[in-house]
Amino acid sequence: MKKQNTLRLLLLAALSLLLSTAAFAQDTRPTPVNDVQNSDPQNARGNLLQQLDLSPDQVRQIRRFNMERRPLMEAAQARLRDANQALDAAIYADNENEADILAKLKEAQTAQAEVARLRSMNELEIRRVLTRDQLVRFRTMRERFKQAQQDALKPKQVKPGPLGNGLQTRPGPMRKLMKQNGQKP
Repeated sequence: MKKQNTLRLLLLAALSLLLSTAAFAQDTRPTPVNDVQNSDPQNARGNLLQQLDLSPDQVRQIRRFNMERRPLMEAAQARLRDANQALDAAIYADNENEADILAKLKEAQTAQAEVARLRSMNELEIRRVLTRDQLVRFRTMRERFKQAQQDALKPKQVKPGPLGNGLQTRPGPMRKLMKQNGQKP
């Protein structure tokens, strides 16, 4: 019994030492706020309000707009999701009914237009809060964000290897293993 308690105590001490080491190893350095070009698009978008150097009043106004529109946007997005599901069900129903499909399509288009309208009106309200300098800064940051998104979606260029096929020729773990076993890589 005493050996079990000692063993448990040692395991608990080892576990807490391991966890505390992992906690101290965490990198807690903040990322620079103004480094829009080198940060990923999500991070740049998240720091947008800080980067625009908004006054506390401007931040309150924007938060109020967002809070007022959030329930409307959530309801509109739910209607769009439901309309798309109904359209999908009508398209793939056992018995095709073109009139029903067209009606569901019209509902989906109306719901999509409502989401776009709410999003655009929210952006307009935010735009009205910005000063001229902030608007110029916002446009620049928005362009950078769009470019970063487009760059992320572009296919990566593969540099041709010595054989012209893009394959690397340096020995990796599999090549080394094959050589050790006398096989030709």
